[in-house]
Amino acid sequence: MSKVELRISASMDSKISTTDDEVLPLIVTSNDSGKTMAKESSSSRLISLDVFRGMTIFLMNLVNNADGSYWIFEHAPWNGLTLADFVMPFFLFIVGCSIVLSHSKLRTRQTKLQIFQKSGIRALKLIGLGLALYALDNLPNLDLYKYRLPGVLQRIAFGYIITVAVELFVPKFGIEEEGLEHGYVPPESGKIEALIYSVSRGHLKIVMRYSLQWLCGVTLFLLYLSLALGVYVPGCGRGDLSPACNAFGYIDTQVFHESHLYGDPTCLHSVPPCRHFDPEGLLSTIMSVNSVLIGLYFGYVLVHFNRPKDVILQWVVPSTIFMFVGLMIHFFGGFPLNKNLYTPSFLFVMAGAAGYILTLYYLIVDVYGFKKPFMPFVWLGSNAIIIYVLDSATPDILAWFYYKDPENNIVDLPKTWLKRGDHLGESGGQLFWAFSDTIFWTCIAGVLYYKKIFFKV
Repeated sequence: MSKVELRISASMDSKISTTDDEVLPLIVTSNDSGKTMAKESSSSRLISLDVFRGMTIFLMNLVNNADGSYWIFEHAPWNGLTLADFVMPFFLFIVGCSIVLSHSKLRTRQTKLQIFQKSGIRALKLIGLGLALYALDNLPNLDLYKYRLPGVLQRIAFGYIITVAVELFVPKFGIEEEGLEHGYVPPESGKIEALIYSVSRGHLKIVMRYSLQWLCGVTLFLLYLSLALGVYVPGCGRGDLSPACNAFGYIDTQVFHESHLYGDPTCLHSVPPCRHFDPEGLLSTIMSVNSVLIGLYFGYVLVHFNRPKDVILQWVVPSTIFMFVGLMIHFFGGFPLNKNLYTPSFLFVMAGAAGYILTLYYLIVDVYGFKKPFMPFVWLGSNAIIIYVLDSATPDILAWFYYKDPENNIVDLPKTWLKRGDHLGESGGQLFWAFSDTIFWTCIAGVLYYKKIFFKV
């Protein structure tokens, strides 16, 4: 009698060729992006991811420099959503996608432990870089007592290494079939066998294969809920999600101490204002790992499906589900959209938005071949780390040099001139400066790209 056997797979079929550099998209990128789809059909799958990564870097630079111009470029004070709030979840989503594409190639010549060790070193470097950028931003008056420990790069490093561990060491289910032909289960098979076969060979086969990875995400989700709703906050009780009373800030003050948290969170401008709070705090970072795990699934799709229509289907359907679930939680589930808390509604809405955008770029760039209009994003995506560092550090370094008055430096003088009332005004001048800065670094990225200079950690 024909049987369907459920087994644990220790390896993953690889249908995509990638480079070693396609491990962490914020830090390292593929050098194959410039190859034509005709010559490297497998590598062409990475172009849409490069474009998405570059678009996210562009958006990050823009909102970082446009802060204080218009509300859409500032993070929401508490509940709500602005353009700036898309940056972090998009980064994390891209990290997850790239982990799969890298490991499918690395496993042919490295052990799991070697890959994990290499990934751990990269995560530590990323954490160190985040701490160094904070120090640079506060020199020459760096108060170690108020040294911020959480941060954007620290969050990305945490999500990256946790997801690498899940991808490498959590078993994957596979289906062995004997005599099952023509896409149906023989009549003598039992109902359970037929159900397992139909699910594992249908559109849900990839979900079933990586069900233990999804279980890891559910575990993090439940841990987040138990802490957010169950931790007793003195003077506030349990389950309060308001700026002034929530478990997020309380946990961070216990773990990091209030002096090591972000000094100017947007929730200080909310009503009522928050007390001690870090937007990249511990509890919200736990939930943010799920953004990386969701990106992991989208990367698995590229590994297991060759036909564009299958890839698009496997991306659009979960994206729609995520978006729907997120909106339902926002309106009816008691967790409104909130980037500061990384609420479940925010997680799912951002995952749906990232899935839609990646699908759109895949269709336009990889399927239809319209690559040239998106090359500036490819430039940025191919050297994301150096562009991020230069855009963050250069203004601080230049501001050290001034004439007589600290405000007479090459950074503040043009800003002040642009924001004068007889020129562009406060908001218009800041926005013009932000676009100019972002375009400048995009051009620098283009020079590096065509000179074949690619930085990585």
